[in-house]
Amino acid sequence: MICLSARDFRKLADSVGELYEACALDAFGGRVLAVLPSVVSCDACSCNEVNPGRQRVAAQTAPDGFAFPGMVEAFQELMGQHPLIGYYQATRDGHAVKMTDFLSLREFRKLPLYRDFYRLLGVDRQLAVVLPGRPGVVIGLAVSRAGRDFSERDRAALDFLRPHVVRAYANAAALTAAGLDVRTLATAAADGCDGMAVIAADGRVSYLSDRARDLLSRYLQPVEPGRFLPRSLRLWRAAALARSHPACPAPAVLGSREIPLGASRLRLTLISADPHGSVLLALAEHGDPEERPGGLGLTQRETEVIRLAAEGRTNREIAGLLGISPLTVRKHLEHAYPKLGVGNRTEAAARLR
Repeated sequence: MICLSARDFRKLADSVGELYEACALDAFGGRVLAVLPSVVSCDACSCNEVNPGRQRVAAQTAPDGFAFPGMVEAFQELMGQHPLIGYYQATRDGHAVKMTDFLSLREFRKLPLYRDFYRLLGVDRQLAVVLPGRPGVVIGLAVSRAGRDFSERDRAALDFLRPHVVRAYANAAALTAAGLDVRTLATAAADGCDGMAVIAADGRVSYLSDRARDLLSRYLQPVEPGRFLPRSLRLWRAAALARSHPACPAPAVLGSREIPLGASRLRLTLISADPHGSVLLALAEHGDPEERPGGLGLTQRETEVIRLAAEGRTNREIAGLLGISPLTVRKHLEHAYPKLGVGNRTEAAARLR
């Protein structure tokens, strides 16, 4: 077991202190890259977000000159040969590993990965750790240099730093998300949204407003929290996320589409919600309220509830007929009354005649 010296711990303590200083995600990568060379001596370092399944890479490197034209594209084509990526995908072990843990220097230099990538960077040694990330994504911190291989002391130092990077990243993500929440809602409001749904990183609906539930049920199919969006929206969301920059923390409209129904149309806007992959789905219905399905600006479900109430049925009876709860029936009535300009079910029934 390699023991770090008192001098090593002093350096690490200073580095950890820098990491924990408050900052947003857009500044966090640069801060980590400024700290790494003081922990492990290297010619260059990088913070990489790699999606092997989609062959996509987002990279931030230091120093600034550590690059060559087409560097990202070259790595995207050759990442399948990288033993560290393959090792992490197979084991999920994020501890520090060296290139020479898997290949001799001679074997490494025979690979196109070396010939068309690392040789052009002028390095042939690498030590890296992997941070927790979204499924299918490998987030790595790497230090690289030419000549002398990294030592076990270097490995221990990087392993020591790793959990602090993870925690500091979470702090930066939380700080960024706090600002994004407000800006995301402002973006949705600017789109004139009637209802909202929040879609978690795994594709499930984590929040669904009553109005959003009604609109999705009427224009597509019923949707409930904890379940997935209809297939057409899942494919649309996946395509929009694939086009977005994986490391962009700012709220942005990822895509929009419209679904027609009669004289009305439903506009859906997908907005990035937080750095962890959630998105906000803003829904807005457009068209003549008198000509919308259900008439008088009511949703189809509100119309059904009002018509059954006009027949003299109780909330419990309506709930049983429609397969919803009595509380939901009451909510539909409460939403329908202001639209009809009435105050009770008798007046509402008369308004529909």
